[in-house]
Amino acid sequence: MAIRKLKFVQVKAKANNYKEMLIKAYSCENFHVEFATSIIDKSRGDNVLKEDSFYLDSMNELRHLSAGAGCGINLLDKIEKIPDDEIRQFLAELSEQFKAVSEINETTKLEDDDEEALAELIEIGLEKIHDCQYLKFGLGRLSNDAYNKLYMHDTDQFSVVELKSDGKTHWVCYITSDNYYKEVKKIFDSLFFEEIKIPPFDVNNVICFYNDKINQIYTYCNYRHELLRLYKYVAVIEDHYVVSGFIPVDIIEDFKKIFNGLDVEIDIQNTTEITDITPPTLLKNNWFVKPFEMFVNMYSIPAYRDFDPTTFVCITYCFLFGIMFSDFGQGLILAVGGAILYKLKPKMALAGIVARIGLFSMVFGFLFGSFFGFENVFTPIQEFLFKTNGKLISVMDGNMTMTLLLISVAIGSFLIITTMLINLYLKFKHKEWGEFIFSKNGIAGFALYGYVIVAVIENFVFGNNIITLPYLIPFVYLPLLCFLFEKQMILIFEGQSLKPKNGWGNYVLESIFEVFEVMLGFVTNSMSYLRVTGFVLSHAGMMMVVMTLGEMMANASWLVIILGNVFVMCLEGLIVGIQALRLEYYEMFSRYYTGGGRKFKAITSEI
Repeated sequence: MAIRKLKFVQVKAKANNYKEMLIKAYSCENFHVEFATSIIDKSRGDNVLKEDSFYLDSMNELRHLSAGAGCGINLLDKIEKIPDDEIRQFLAELSEQFKAVSEINETTKLEDDDEEALAELIEIGLEKIHDCQYLKFGLGRLSNDAYNKLYMHDTDQFSVVELKSDGKTHWVCYITSDNYYKEVKKIFDSLFFEEIKIPPFDVNNVICFYNDKINQIYTYCNYRHELLRLYKYVAVIEDHYVVSGFIPVDIIEDFKKIFNGLDVEIDIQNTTEITDITPPTLLKNNWFVKPFEMFVNMYSIPAYRDFDPTTFVCITYCFLFGIMFSDFGQGLILAVGGAILYKLKPKMALAGIVARIGLFSMVFGFLFGSFFGFENVFTPIQEFLFKTNGKLISVMDGNMTMTLLLISVAIGSFLIITTMLINLYLKFKHKEWGEFIFSKNGIAGFALYGYVIVAVIENFVFGNNIITLPYLIPFVYLPLLCFLFEKQMILIFEGQSLKPKNGWGNYVLESIFEVFEVMLGFVTNSMSYLRVTGFVLSHAGMMMVVMTLGEMMANASWLVIILGNVFVMCLEGLIVGIQALRLEYYEMFSRYYTGGGRKFKAITSEI
């Protein structure tokens, strides 16, 4: 419906809280930020905020330590704020612990069987084993023969626990006191005991103990590092850190509330006060029109102080498509299918457009009496509603062809006149008086084209001839003179010289050809809308072929009709969609729309 009004805002913070200010600003979904370079003045010492590598370095260190200990890192959904000092302290502690883990992993190379044997001791607790003051433990492997000979020795000095056996090798742990340790060790050495060093602690427990905290800190650091992308929007002006941008007028108060409790200054200005930054464009359309913003943006985004043509595009595009693709049943499929897809994927604007043009196809399909190619389904209803004798509009009737062609030209003429009026409004609004008066889409063009339309209607409908000199002078000759001297008259309104740069001879010769092109353009633009009738007849003809083939295939008539409808919907629906869009861009937009705006880009889309 319109372009949302904006205000220019600047949020200023001190060095001790600019990061918090930036985080608060990022939480606003309707804040368009400007690059700091667009507001700084280097001559007075302004600068762009330099990036801080603390969070990136912290992330790299966490990745390095975790990889060395075989620990994975996962980003959490919930982000908890962690002070920088706490992060530094944790990294120092983690570095010491994982250094010990790495040393154990390097010095203790265990096979899978060794790991299984060690797992039995882990249940007791490795830390408890090393904390024993009067007991000594030994872990290792013995061959089957050595294991049998072990019990030939005095077992009063030690106790043996078998942890694992594969029939050939036994994994055992012996326990003895300080007094007997040397003798017991000699016994096991004589049996070729392959000792396995008992780790001072369970490496896996250490990793698991720190894993949650690692994920928490890594998630927070990743979030803060992502915010570094926003540093390009922070200007350092004197002793303030400034974020500048545009915000919709209707949410200014909500924007201020975001910074409650934070020591910041918020400066708000009207867009008219900002001369060196072009405001972005944020469109505001209702639910029915909104999907058609895609077509407008494809051509060019409207300028902030310009006109939003989305509603006009919605009405005219749906109207033209509905006429050219008039079938109630096929329109129903487009409407329902498009609505379901748009519901599932709200960002798929094309699905929303399909749903809406399907409704117009249903309307004109009902008026033309077509339902999946069956041409007489609605005839009784039409006879009751419109008091007709038979179908309301019989497209394939030869007597109807000329009427449809005239209607197409009338539609085209009406749309051309309408776009001229829109252009006049815009030129008047922007005080572009030269183009408002002398251009082919200004007063001169409107007078000439309007006169021709009225003259044709008066002659063929009412039998009056108004193509006489009193009418020709103001409505034909004077507009042609305006077209001839359009460029120079526009220069006069801009305060420049009337005399052409290359002389009047070259100017007049060139302008004559341009005037001829303008006149030819009026004719070709009007005739361009004949394609509307062309596609009406084309659609009816293709469906007639489908129905004829269905009658010929008696045993498979319904299959032929279904496949034929699918083919027509896919092929002609695509072609009609493109042709309707062509009429929008080349026959209508070219008369009144310039675009050239900047898209409103919320700060939340930066990360």
